[in-house]
Amino acid sequence: MNPSPTSSRERRSVLGAGCGLALMFAGVWTCDNATLALADLPGGYLSIRFFSLITYGLALAFAWRIGSFPIAGPRADRRKKTLLVEFVIAGGVLFAIGVVALILAIGDPRNPLAIGGALLMKCVGPLLSVVLLFEFAALPHLLVMRTTAVAMAGAFAFEALAKSVGETVGASPVTFLALGAAALIGAGSVSLALLDSTRTAADADHETRETVPLSRPQLASVILCIAVTSLMLGFMRSGETPSNSVGTLAALVVLTGVLLAVRRFPAFDLNGCFRIATICVAAGLLFGPLLALLPFDGSALLVGIGTALFEMLIWVISAVVVRSQLRPLRAAAAVRLLAVAGHGLGALMAVGAIWASTVIPQATEGAGLIIVFLFVLMLLFVAKSDAALEEEDHADPQAEAIVSTTESSIPETPAAAPIGASAAVLDSAIPADGSRSDPSSAPVEDAAAEAPSTQHFWEDPCAELARTWGLTRREQEVLVQLAQGRDLAFMEERFTLSRNTVKMHIRNVYAKLGVHGKQEVIDLVEATRHRGAPFSPVPKP
Repeated sequence: MNPSPTSSRERRSVLGAGCGLALMFAGVWTCDNATLALADLPGGYLSIRFFSLITYGLALAFAWRIGSFPIAGPRADRRKKTLLVEFVIAGGVLFAIGVVALILAIGDPRNPLAIGGALLMKCVGPLLSVVLLFEFAALPHLLVMRTTAVAMAGAFAFEALAKSVGETVGASPVTFLALGAAALIGAGSVSLALLDSTRTAADADHETRETVPLSRPQLASVILCIAVTSLMLGFMRSGETPSNSVGTLAALVVLTGVLLAVRRFPAFDLNGCFRIATICVAAGLLFGPLLALLPFDGSALLVGIGTALFEMLIWVISAVVVRSQLRPLRAAAAVRLLAVAGHGLGALMAVGAIWASTVIPQATEGAGLIIVFLFVLMLLFVAKSDAALEEEDHADPQAEAIVSTTESSIPETPAAAPIGASAAVLDSAIPADGSRSDPSSAPVEDAAAEAPSTQHFWEDPCAELARTWGLTRREQEVLVQLAQGRDLAFMEERFTLSRNTVKMHIRNVYAKLGVHGKQEVIDLVEATRHRGAPFSPVPKP
């Protein structure tokens, strides 16, 4: 099924989030290159990583402050969006001050003004990334993957082409700085527009974000994946190792491949992308001497392709983590800080390897092998966690095989009626004298008129339970299906979700309602229906 947006609002969100992500990364990377050319920062690229770590730490503190209460109701949501808008604007102002300071320090690269300007310029990136990740987490998973792939590939191509063209025409670092600043201004404008749109929608519809919970082993696996992958990327893009960045050829290959994959395969596969990235990086590091025989730098090409794909995957996995949390702002800031910390540690390892190579000539290659070894250990841990989850799923009869409720178990109510069964048929089965008649005699024209009563028969008590126990919209929909005795296969088909996602929704419903099985859910819905008694057990004509 083609996961295309189903509403104009969703289309705007996808387009805005994709453009914002591409502009943000392109702007940050271009400004970083210009900063390194204009200012003689102690440690070079390590200083950039250190400044990023400081500003992302401040962003986490800010998110912790405004995310200290869970998203619950439109008023809390509007307040958070207002604070986000104010801080994005403040970050833009600090960035502008940093640009001015850096330009004023031209000619004196060791001027403290240049160092201060470089630090202030890093203030806008964390806020933009937190806002964009917050918005990405609200999109359907397949759209997150497709939008991230196209946006990140575009950002890599922009950075590589801008650098190549600039070197060809002899553009000055100030020109690159202006280009990066323009891209960040565009990203900021898109982020503010997204926040304003989301806030307006929350005012109108009173919607809250839906969480897709992760189990503890799953959460540990994705966090470890982000940390180790970021470490590897920091090592690759440190500016110190021979294959340190995504070259023009690799960027164009990734962009072309992503566009073809998104067009050819609507369900763009996250696992397939992960495998390709792993193979490329491992081959580039392990077969460097053999690839050196090629007429071009094959090792740099493979590592560049893998690096670009891993950058995409980190963002997609981060969106999954954010979507699983009840306080997504905190989660967005925390996972971005984790990624930046991994980048910094990887860059530190690269610099240490270069320093050690003066004593041990193979130190750089050895450090690369250590990175690959850590990555393999991470893959083994993730595989072990997945296997444990599969065993847990098969051992859980409540989640894997939900027992269907039939008419014989609840004879006097439409509890076992399939979706679409008419209220007229149900009503004709119970005449005024209480005897049962042949339902086939029910007039067809009355079926459509009575269908809403059957719909309310299920939805009203489930809506009351959802309001009482804080169920999300999707969890309420799953609750309605559970109350009717639907099984996993039916819900997979109805909601177009994977089996594991349906299981997670069911577990979340069980946890919030304090029940342990579907029969308890049915009893609870039945009790709620009778307690509220807005209608009789059998819909009236």
